Amino acid sequence: MKNKAKAPFRFYTSSILIKLTGQKANNIYELLNGIKKVSGASIFHHTHHSFRGHHFIPSLHQNDFAYWISNILQEKELGERLASIDIYEYTDIRSLRKEIIRIIEEYLSKWHEERSVPEGREFHFYEAVSIAMPTDYLVWSLDEFCEALKKVSIQSVYYHFFQSRLRLKVKRSDFAYWIDDSLQRPDIAQKIDNIDIYMYILEDIRKKIIKIIEKA
Repeated sequence: MKNKAKAPFRFYTSSILIKLTGQKANNIYELLNGIKKVSGASIFHHTHHSFRGHHFIPSLHQNDFAYWISNILQEKELGERLASIDIYEYTDIRSLRKEIIRIIEEYLSKWHEERSVPEGREFHFYEAVSIAMPTDYLVWSLDEFCEALKKVSIQSVYYHFFQSRLRLKVKRSDFAYWIDDSLQRPDIAQKIDNIDIYMYILEDIRKKIIKIIEKA
């Protein structure tokens, strides 16, 4: 594991500021209109923020839209359709937004009773503003990478495992990309790609990556 990479890997971390947009929805039509109009940062927040938490518990409704529609608006069928979206398959927010809109519009094309929620149960749109910052960890080998991964913050794991895919518009994390491209270890990279993000919290994802590398 001591082979030197073609290029080093710099660990980054990120700080995310959550802001209230002032836009809210009382029913599915207002929610759809909001999804069409809010910023990409808002779509990102409502589909990804649950993965950033230290205490994320896998559930059927990882995105806020699916949760609100199913549990607050009580449109169970539509909520399940939205919950089935695999956000990890999307490398840009535009495509993800289009898919959410497509599913809702397809559902609304069939007649159903319009349902509004009582005051205080509205869907409030938030948005996430991310600021990336380099850390002191610059590594050239798998050994160095593994040791650094044990020490960096959980926000750094989130940045490289989730945010990087949208930044680079690729279907893999920074970790897998670097290990494959710079260290020429596609076997390890593929195992990292295969980690099921819906089954583990970030800390467990870190541990699984370390275990994969240590067994290589």
